[in-house]
Amino acid sequence: MTIGQLAAAAGISTRAVRHYHRIGLLPERTRRSNGYREYDIKDLLMLLRIRRLTGLGVSLSDCAVALTSPNDAGLRELLVELDQELAIQESEIGARRLAISALAETFFPSNAPAGQQHSHSGIVGEAAWAGFEQTLSPAQLRCVQLAKKAIEL
Repeated sequence: MTIGQLAAAAGISTRAVRHYHRIGLLPERTRRSNGYREYDIKDLLMLLRIRRLTGLGVSLSDCAVALTSPNDAGLRELLVELDQELAIQESEIGARRLAISALAETFFPSNAPAGQQHSHSGIVGEAAWAGFEQTLSPAQLRCVQLAKKAIEL
């Protein structure tokens, strides 16, 4: 298989294949008598793994470590790390969504009459504030408290 056929089968450019050769992620292949490199199914599988990992946000340098370790130990470790990072991000996003929900409920209470849904009295109600303040840094919390006092005046 030529570099063009390999790239097309993997869904990447020939330039990417050459780049992977330059950085050592994909081993250089021997050239045929006509000067073309000869690739096989192992090369295609490697490119598909690289493409899948980079699609998940893994850097090329991390791909190199993960894909060259014996018995896929590096890959296993990388996937566990990636899953842990995503779990943290998921938790952070959940906390942000709760804060947004609490803030939205303060400005647009679901049980308020239609004409009274945007009240500026008491920007953040006590129940909503309890969840919202947990997402703020101490400096942010102090700024919000000062702004709340200013509005109450």
